[in-house]
Amino acid sequence: MNHQKAVCPICEEGKLHPKTDSNLVKYRGHRAMLDLHYSICDACGSEQAGADELRKNKRSTVEFRKKVDGLLTGSQVRSIRKILGLSQAEAARVFGGGPVAFSKYESDDVTQSEAMDKLLRLVSKLPAAVDLLRNPARLAPDCHQSVNESLNITSPFVQGRFLRQPNESGIAYGVDACKAGWFCVTMDPAGKVDAFTIERLEQLVAKASAEDRIFVDIPIGFSDGPEERLCDKEARSKLGPRRSSVFRTPVRHSLGAEDDEEAKKKNQKYAGKSLSKQTLAIIPKIKEVDALLRNNKKARAIVREVHPEVCFWALAGGRPMKHKKSKPEGVEERVSVLNDIHPSLGNESRRILDSFPRSKAKIDDILDAMAASVTALASPKELRTIPESPPKDSYDLPMEMVYYQPPVTLIL
Repeated sequence: MNHQKAVCPICEEGKLHPKTDSNLVKYRGHRAMLDLHYSICDACGSEQAGADELRKNKRSTVEFRKKVDGLLTGSQVRSIRKILGLSQAEAARVFGGGPVAFSKYESDDVTQSEAMDKLLRLVSKLPAAVDLLRNPARLAPDCHQSVNESLNITSPFVQGRFLRQPNESGIAYGVDACKAGWFCVTMDPAGKVDAFTIERLEQLVAKASAEDRIFVDIPIGFSDGPEERLCDKEARSKLGPRRSSVFRTPVRHSLGAEDDEEAKKKNQKYAGKSLSKQTLAIIPKIKEVDALLRNNKKARAIVREVHPEVCFWALAGGRPMKHKKSKPEGVEERVSVLNDIHPSLGNESRRILDSFPRSKAKIDDILDAMAASVTALASPKELRTIPESPPKDSYDLPMEMVYYQPPVTLIL
C-alpha cells in the first residue's frame, strides 16, 4: 500500500498516514515492546490497520513467540536452508510441510512444528542427511504441481464445505462496539479479510453498497411494554451456560432518558424491571444505531442485529460455548469453531487477535465481530432468525437475531 496516496476507505476523502507505536506483548510470562503499525486518516481521524500492516504486526508477534518457545525464528530457518543449498520449494519437498511451508516459516507468518524445528536443527549439524531425506521425497525437476492449481481454488470460502453458498455480490461486515467506537471485520467473496475501527456506524453505512451486509452486535427494535423481546428469550434458552450474555434489552421509553438513573426508572415503570450495568453501558450505542435506522433507508436495508454467542452456537452446529471469552480457553474454543469452518478463518482470527492494539479493541470485540462477519458472509438463503418470524416494533424495526448454521455433512 502506498500510504502517501491511499484514500481513507471510511470517509473516502482524507488521506491515510502511516503510524508506528510501541505495543506491549505478553506471552507465557515474557514481555516485549513490539512495533505496532497502523494508519490514521487526516480527515475523519479513524485509525485503521490494513492487510499489510496487520501482517507486519503479526510477524513481529510470531517471531517473539518463537523465541520464547525456543524455536527457530524465520531468519534462522532461512539461514539453515541457504546453508544446505536448497530453494524454498526444494526444502518443502525434502522436509515436508506443504508447497509454500518455508515461505511462511521464513517470513514468520506461520510457526513450524516442534518436530520440524528439531529436524532442521539436526540437518544443520549433519548436512549429509539431506541426501537421505531427498531420495524418499523422489525429487525430480519440474514435477511439482501446485495444489491450488490442481484444485482450481479461487476462494477459501467458496471451496469450504460449510459455506455452501456464500453471498458473492457484496462485502460482509461484522461490527461490535469497542473503546474506539466500533470494531469492524470485513470479508469479501474472494476471501480477503480486513479489520479496522470507526467512530460512528453511519460512516460504514455511507461507505457500503446496497449489496453489502452489516451485521452488528447491538439490539435493534424495542418493546413498548412489559413483554420482553422474543428473540432475547429464545436466545437464552438456546445458549445454556452462556445465557447470561443476553442482557435485558431496554424498552423504547428508556432510550429518551437523560442519564442512567432516569433510564432505570423508566424501564421499571414500563417493563417492571430495572436495567443492568451491562445494558446501561451500551445505551449510547443503542441510541446511535436506533436513530440511524429510523432515519436512514439504506441502513434499514443492510444493517441487521446479531448476538455473537448465538452466532458461535450456530456455527458450532447448535452447541453453546462452554467457556467465557475472557478466559484463554474461551478464546481458543471460539477460534477453533472458526477454524473448523475453514482453516483460513482460524488463521485470520489469530492474526487479528495478535496484531490489533488492545487500546482500540478488546479480545471479545474482535471475536464477536469475527463471528458476525462470518455470519454475514453466508448466502441470504442460508440465514435464519430468532424467532423464526420476527415481530416488528412501533418504528417497523424487526426484533430479531440473525444466525447461520452450517449444514451437517455426512462422510460415508
